Amino acid sequence: HDSKIGEFSVISPRVEILGGVNIGKSVYVGARSVIKENLNIGDYAMIGMGSVGVNSVADGNTVFGNPARIIKKTNVDA
Repeated sequence: HDSKIGEFSVISPRVEILGGVNIGKSVYVGARSVIKENLNIGDYAMIGMGSVGVNSVADGNTVFGNPARIIKKTNVDA
């Protein structure tokens, strides 16, 4: 409820997105991930399979794990 998913984003099977989450454009969320409420997931970000998002993710970053941690930073020029 009250979450927004940007265009061209991929939400894989069995992902749980709690309330008030803002997912940017061209985001990939891997299967069985959980995204905690009231977070922002930036444009072009990637969330690995089975990850638990407890913090917002900046544009272009790749996160993975429980809790999800940055494993790759990418400079995104819009």
